Amino acid sequence: MSLLPSSSISRQKYDVFLSFRGEDTRKKFTDNLYAALERKGIVPFKDDLQLEAGEEIAPELSKAIQESWCSLIVFSETYAFSSWCLNELVQIVEQRNKTGHKIFPIFYHVDPSDLRKQTGRVDEAFSKHEQTYKESKDKIKRWRTALTKVANIKGFCSSNRSESEFIEDIVTKILAKLYSVVPNELIGIDSNSKVEHLKNMASEAVEALLLNKRNSNTEPVTYQSLSELEIGKPPGEIRVRVARTWYNVNYKSNNVLSFNFLVIDEKGDALQATVIKSPAGPFESQIKEGNLYIISGFRVTKQKSSYNAISAPCSLTITSTTKVVQTEIPTDSIPKHHFQFIEFENLSPRCKKNDVLTDVIGCIISISKANKVYVGTNPNEVQKRNLQLQNIRGETIDVTLWNDFALSVDEELVGLQTNPILILAAVIVTEYNRKTSIATCSVSKLYLDLDIPIVAEMKARFQDQVEPVQLLEVHQRPQLLQVDKENLDRVTVQQLLEIDHKKAPNTNYTCIAQIKHIDCAQGWYYLACKICHKSLVQIGETFWCLEKNHGERTPFLCYKLVMTVEDETNSATFIAFADVAEKLTAVSITRLALIGQDDKNVLPEAIGRKLINQKVLFGVNIITKSLETGDLVFSVNLCCNLDEARIPTNVPSIASSSQIETTSKSDGKQLNKVEQQPTSPTQKHISQDFFLEESPVKKLKF
Repeated sequence: MSLLPSSSISRQKYDVFLSFRGEDTRKKFTDNLYAALERKGIVPFKDDLQLEAGEEIAPELSKAIQESWCSLIVFSETYAFSSWCLNELVQIVEQRNKTGHKIFPIFYHVDPSDLRKQTGRVDEAFSKHEQTYKESKDKIKRWRTALTKVANIKGFCSSNRSESEFIEDIVTKILAKLYSVVPNELIGIDSNSKVEHLKNMASEAVEALLLNKRNSNTEPVTYQSLSELEIGKPPGEIRVRVARTWYNVNYKSNNVLSFNFLVIDEKGDALQATVIKSPAGPFESQIKEGNLYIISGFRVTKQKSSYNAISAPCSLTITSTTKVVQTEIPTDSIPKHHFQFIEFENLSPRCKKNDVLTDVIGCIISISKANKVYVGTNPNEVQKRNLQLQNIRGETIDVTLWNDFALSVDEELVGLQTNPILILAAVIVTEYNRKTSIATCSVSKLYLDLDIPIVAEMKARFQDQVEPVQLLEVHQRPQLLQVDKENLDRVTVQQLLEIDHKKAPNTNYTCIAQIKHIDCAQGWYYLACKICHKSLVQIGETFWCLEKNHGERTPFLCYKLVMTVEDETNSATFIAFADVAEKLTAVSITRLALIGQDDKNVLPEAIGRKLINQKVLFGVNIITKSLETGDLVFSVNLCCNLDEARIPTNVPSIASSSQIETTSKSDGKQLNKVEQQPTSPTQKHISQDFFLEESPVKKLKF
């Protein structure tokens, strides 16, 4: 018997509209569900009980749907065979689109995927309908569309449960959903006792869900907020939403290091949680993005030293004693996403600092095709795609998407007028061609046109400002393994000087030569811009980069080694900058400054002692400005000593290449084929520490 036969909880005429196939479920499941709803004070509508004899069915059903707060749709084995049920379903979906009418599907001994994909018995039903309604293709289309939409809504599944338990679960959760509207909707009801009774019953339902069906007599749990957690103090229970999940992967070994997820509480605070490798299995399958959980028995620890998804005072460590219970309680107050966006102009200080990763947002203005490349010494090709983002200030940033991320967006965006907004969460800030850029890693997440306010605002700002997405052309040499790079286009110094570099100014060559002299007249280092590595101009006590938008910068020391190198054929000038020079010297320039080796016109003795007369395999390309004067100078982009270089037994001569003038300028005779360079005796490894044991730098910590 209904507690309130004439007064519903939701203040609609009916709380629940029941849609079902009578011959499948009326005499058992649906009748039991109807009775259970009434016992909890929920007012349901079921057509065979409510409609009076002689009334038109279709108009009354439509009115009942409009006067109900939600619909419970019982998908049974032959539901899709009923044109009556499908017409009812279309009206329910239309009501949802108009007023936000709630829909809760019940999958009663049916596979939800059959309904979504319209396979199995559902396909059989529609084949029958298409024969019956040959002239009503639009009607069939509406039925299919409505069925797909509702079947994709998260609902109740009857598998592996008794019917009574299944019905109790449905009623409890519907009551909890209704309770979320009670405080505002109960205004105006006359009987205070009815109001109080409804509140009490709904509160009990909420508590039952909240405690995962624990004893209903226990006191409600107070959950600890994430901001109250402290390292070293025992934590309480937390109620959170999982915003992201990811694996930390060692790409060198391809081993999974840990399973991680990001949790958010009702205050909007977020922390990173890590499942250590050994007990990861059960949690890995249980924890899903977007779901709500009650978690207890975890440890509050310091953040990891690298690759943290967000900046936070602590993190959570999930252990074998941790309890994770999913909850269905309505908690719309907990956000679904958490980002810590950084402006493009503030990215450069984060370059190569991966303790905390970076979130950025921007409009995609160009995108390249995905291609496969080799990275480092990895023998396997990986997917790569480039794109460019623009912020609302008109600033742009280059983005590299690696592996699966390269395939998560594609060039179908080219030509779109809708200004696709991309959020890149937990990416690495790096440099490419002396320009700040960003790249994905195993922690990263991509969100395209995410339904959140900041994306909507940005799309509105870009509406009249951005051109259609362009196809970004990426011009690059064929990707080679490291061993191939080291032996690519091998030349002698004489051949290097005789090549017509104007025809191919971007071509790289390799050359084995001995360092004979390092010229410090212009300094062996300079003060550089962190973003582009170009020299800074000092104005008073400040330093400025002349590149557009870089402005005042904090200077950092950057190597510039101007070397005279020679082999048996000739000598040339090579310049090694920044990281390449650091690899050559095997020491950080900062260390030299700390021990007082900062006279820019005097080469530190240790560097000279290490490099002079050293025979090195260089990778070089022409510095185009030197073509104007005729005094050719080459930039070093690769270097390793002969112990490190993997030199094949037969290095092909570059003399036969079409890019090389095959005749000497002096006598017009054809150059002889270059003989194999003999391997030098084993030399001291170039990457060893060149500081002597008594050097004060040994006592410093960096």
